Amino acid sequence: MEKKTLRPIKLLLTGQLIDRLDAALQQGLGGFRTRHSLVEEAIEYYLQELHESEHDYYSLESGKSDQTPMVNASTEIKPKLQIAANTPVQAQLPSQKPNPPSLVSLEKNSLWAELVKEPERIEDTNIFCTSANPTVPISQSLSRPDKGPLLGLHNRDWPTLKALELLNRMSTSGSVPCRDFYIVATASGWRLSDFLQKHQSAETGKLTALLPSNREKSKAAENNYRNFALGWIKQSEAGKDVRTSGPIFSWSAVGLAWQKGKLHIGLTESGAALIEGISGISPIAPHSKDKAQFFINHISEFGPDDWYFFRQILKELLVKPTRNVLISSIMSSQKSSTSVSASLAQGYIARGREWGLIEQKQQDGLYLLTQFGKELASSHF
Repeated sequence: MEKKTLRPIKLLLTGQLIDRLDAALQQGLGGFRTRHSLVEEAIEYYLQELHESEHDYYSLESGKSDQTPMVNASTEIKPKLQIAANTPVQAQLPSQKPNPPSLVSLEKNSLWAELVKEPERIEDTNIFCTSANPTVPISQSLSRPDKGPLLGLHNRDWPTLKALELLNRMSTSGSVPCRDFYIVATASGWRLSDFLQKHQSAETGKLTALLPSNREKSKAAENNYRNFALGWIKQSEAGKDVRTSGPIFSWSAVGLAWQKGKLHIGLTESGAALIEGISGISPIAPHSKDKAQFFINHISEFGPDDWYFFRQILKELLVKPTRNVLISSIMSSQKSSTSVSASLAQGYIARGREWGLIEQKQQDGLYLLTQFGKELASSHF
């Protein structure tokens, strides 16, 4: 067994992050006992996933590999693609009050209903519900998604579903160039993040998770959003099938087609049905049981690899494992490294909590299923 050589380095972290780190250690979260062990594993699995996602992007224009096909969307962009003329667009938020109500309070009173009914009051058109305009589904897809579970840095489904709703509004007349969709979706992700940052609190949790939010490292933030909230397109040749990876492809929610040398993207019929079924979910977790059941039904039918692993995690949690036991089980079944297994566990547990399948907090260092989670873990579909 190879012996690790330890070298001291100096890391500069914010006081707030150090306090959160120490609080997690004091609570025994994840079975970690030292700063070193937690930070080492966090860095290891994050690097592992970044390497996993470092595939050649297709240029989406010709047939050549392009490492940087997408423009930086953190600055103002004016894509050539125009949203359908009948889609209302308002570029500015109304002036903010000194203490805006939290999203939790909005969800519990009539103001929330007003936001849903009046999307023009929010910067990103129709943030909280799907456009009434029907999409024109793509009839045949050339996408060939990779097999296996979604990588752990996809730790939330809400941003992906919002991007699919955006594609619905963009494709009312048919599929659109992939490049345009990625540009517009990334810009929309920034606006969503800016809006949600004004409302998130200890009560709501981190509403900007998986959205681009770090403007000081905007390129990395955008790449992470595209890779793990959307998915990446691997090198291919014009006119041929395209290898893909990530949620929008794994769920069979979108299709790809070549049109005049450009790769186009559009919702599939099942993708259109998915966003209609989950329309109106808020960024606050957990989502309602009926929406969660609809989503699970979709991925069990159209994203079987994702659901297979999701259900495997739920079944593991039936026996209330510690984090280390769960990771060991994943390592055995997936034949993966400790860092990859830890990342998978983190991602699927976070998503399970988002959909109300896993309790929001550990109890005595154990992961617990909700009653709904137990029902799904024991089900046969």
